[in-house]
Amino acid sequence: MKESFPDFDAHPGLATTAQLREAGWSDAAIRHLGATKGRRVMPGVYAGHRGRLTAEDRLLAAVLWAGPKAVLTGGIALRRAGVPLKRNPSVTRFLVPANARARTSGPYRTVRTTRPAVHTDLGGVPVAGVSRALADAARYLELRPSDLRATTLAVLQRGLVTLDELDAEIVTSRRNALADVREGIGDFRAGAWSLPEAVLIERCRRRADLAHIVPNPLLLVPRT
Repeated sequence: MKESFPDFDAHPGLATTAQLREAGWSDAAIRHLGATKGRRVMPGVYAGHRGRLTAEDRLLAAVLWAGPKAVLTGGIALRRAGVPLKRNPSVTRFLVPANARARTSGPYRTVRTTRPAVHTDLGGVPVAGVSRALADAARYLELRPSDLRATTLAVLQRGLVTLDELDAEIVTSRRNALADVREGIGDFRAGAWSLPEAVLIERCRRRADLAHIVPNPLLLVPRT
């Protein structure tokens, strides 16, 4: 009987070794697949064809590699959630339970955590909430300091996260790990909605000869 590559809506054209075995594939057939009409995309993850793999295909393969309880976090999670970043982080990072194994495969990594992340499924990828993803981007040095500060302002200004949510997240880390996120929070509380605004406000307040700025005031007009 010729093995049929299993079809999964969540990750079309991709399957793990365990899923192939459940579909009736022998180890010899899996090895043959990787050497002929298919390919091994990552350790334990196969594609049923040898055609081009998109960035989305590779991310879905990484989700399968990371495991069923893995959650995407950090800068790549922020980008997936629609947060603009100046630079794409070089590492795609997944949180896994503390009893799982930390692993690395190319630009993909799993890191163990004792704090399961609240997450949302975005196109078949479990993505950590914005507050956790931003904090992890800072913890693992994925973004430059100025980019972290700017991104903190961006997610707050767009309403993607609240001050309370960020405050609750940052208390879980040592103080210096999230210094740039804290600075962005301070900028937002001072009225800035972007990094250029924050820098201008800061400079004007340090100079007595410059005009006082009232950032982003709420303007109200009387009803007629």
